[in-house]
Amino acid sequence: MTVEDGAGRETVVQGAKQRALLAVLLGRQGAAASGEVLAGALWGADPPESAAAMLRWHVHKLRKSLGDDRRLTRSAGGHTLVLAPGELDAAEFEGRYAAARRLYDGGDPAGCAEQLEAGERLWRGPAYEDLDLDALREEAARLEELRAAAQELAAEADLALGRTAPAVSRLRLLVAAHPLRELPRARLMHALYLAGRQAEALALYQEGRRLLADELGIDPGPELRTAERLILTQAPELRPPLARPPLPHLPQHPQQGPQRPSRTTAPPPPTELPRGTQHFTGRAAEAALLAEALADGGIAAVSGPPGIGKTALAVHVAHRLAPRYPDGQCWVPLRTAPGTGPLLRRLLRSLGTPAGDPGLDELTPDELTAAFRTATAGRRVLLLLDGAEDAPLIAPLLPAGPAAGVLITGRAQPAAPAVDLRVRLGPLSPAESVALLAASVADGRLGADPGSAAALAAHCDGLPLALSIVAARMLARPRWSAAEFAVRLADERRRLDELDDGERSVRCCLQGAYEGVARGLRGAVRGRLLPLFALVGAVGAVSVRTAARALGMTERDTEWLLEALTDVQLLETDAPGWYRAEGLTRLFAREGATTAKRPAAVREGTTAGRGAAPGQQGLK
Repeated sequence: MTVEDGAGRETVVQGAKQRALLAVLLGRQGAAASGEVLAGALWGADPPESAAAMLRWHVHKLRKSLGDDRRLTRSAGGHTLVLAPGELDAAEFEGRYAAARRLYDGGDPAGCAEQLEAGERLWRGPAYEDLDLDALREEAARLEELRAAAQELAAEADLALGRTAPAVSRLRLLVAAHPLRELPRARLMHALYLAGRQAEALALYQEGRRLLADELGIDPGPELRTAERLILTQAPELRPPLARPPLPHLPQHPQQGPQRPSRTTAPPPPTELPRGTQHFTGRAAEAALLAEALADGGIAAVSGPPGIGKTALAVHVAHRLAPRYPDGQCWVPLRTAPGTGPLLRRLLRSLGTPAGDPGLDELTPDELTAAFRTATAGRRVLLLLDGAEDAPLIAPLLPAGPAAGVLITGRAQPAAPAVDLRVRLGPLSPAESVALLAASVADGRLGADPGSAAALAAHCDGLPLALSIVAARMLARPRWSAAEFAVRLADERRRLDELDDGERSVRCCLQGAYEGVARGLRGAVRGRLLPLFALVGAVGAVSVRTAARALGMTERDTEWLLEALTDVQLLETDAPGWYRAEGLTRLFAREGATTAKRPAAVREGTTAGRGAAPGQQGLK
């Protein structure tokens, strides 16, 4: 690994630990890295007792190699590698890609191709290929995703310029490297058709169909199906895309002289995504499916029980896809949304409507929806609609243009028929659960006691929220052993009390789902919901007929309530007429009428504090 020292000379950083340290700092692109992150990169989940002292020594050696103490600084947030503009190839490549996308969208494919060619020359192989570090895997995946996006854009520019042969060559390499990605395969089918090789294009579709069926058990998505249909019908949409000429310079009036540059500039695209989970674990198959479905527009939805990690997965995937959506990424938290109107006004302002526009506040909901669809037409914008439990709230937020991508999370699957992919999350596997705990608590306690680590994972039922709370509590009690935490969680009567770290609570997360059902009920029916839920918690599994008789209800009303609890995934059903609750959800349901009202300020997954008595925070 080569860097420039303080005198501008190239120097080779020796030693695996220093190379790893430098790579992690470079991957942060000027952001600070904490001592915990750096220690985890150097020694994994089992650092030595002298890790802090050894880290300081490695930092000292790296600073000496850099030849300038100002290059590697330390602050309260950790260590930071100071980078000059244009010094980091990864950042330079990202800038080239963004410029290329703007040029292509502006009608200049030749300029786009030049930028992408310059960016490709910065690559010397796969990102971080000689460093197998957990701390770098996500950054390496992000850069490889960005490179694939750039190569696809380069092929589009080639086709726009009538250069079919290089487009075919470029796309063949992409398909060979990513055989399950549908977008480059569809692009290659188009390029082959334009090259007069229609039979090869259709054979490529059949090959992709077989691969998707064999490897993932799914049918081709809309991109591949559309490409096949257009080729079979020789549709006019397949004609070579026409390159639009760059915008000309405006001529100056001979008496005006040089024109002054405008003082107004276009606002930067919104980048509103929240920070991703530091120790994101598992969900590789789900993340790959979502990234593929949203690679070039589309709508995908993620559902699952409370606390299953829907938002964490969606944010993780959205960050991976951000390079493909240069016109902006908008995060829309829907659980506390005041209504469609305020949401649309905020989105319109994020997308460039001036904050002081006097007409925006006067528009009706229908007019706001129309303005939003106009603002997103043809723009490569990614929307993350988080916590979408109200179907009427979702529809006005869906862009009409196919270039935009929408990722929806919610306990229940959205009813919108336009959704291209629906992913339902289940619990993490035992191995993934232990890996998440070990990555979060990297002080050796879990590695030294694998039996207690497995017990902790089992008590959390594969629920990422529960696992992250346990990790937070272990970090807050560094002198407690993993076995002591496992003993506390083994007691079912106190397990939900233990799964509360002062900021997050499994009980409150489940309570939010229950209250969502209760709010939609009225009168006597609402009064039956709690006894019915408690009954399922007491017996584990119940039939509609048994529950109806026990509570003196009609079978129709009983099934309707059980279905409502199942829709928000508080209950599960394996066959018509039978419903069950397991694990932490069953413990929560057992609490039934013994619990008191939760503070109004508490939102799903959070709690105002640990001041309430055990067993007094649940159902009401």
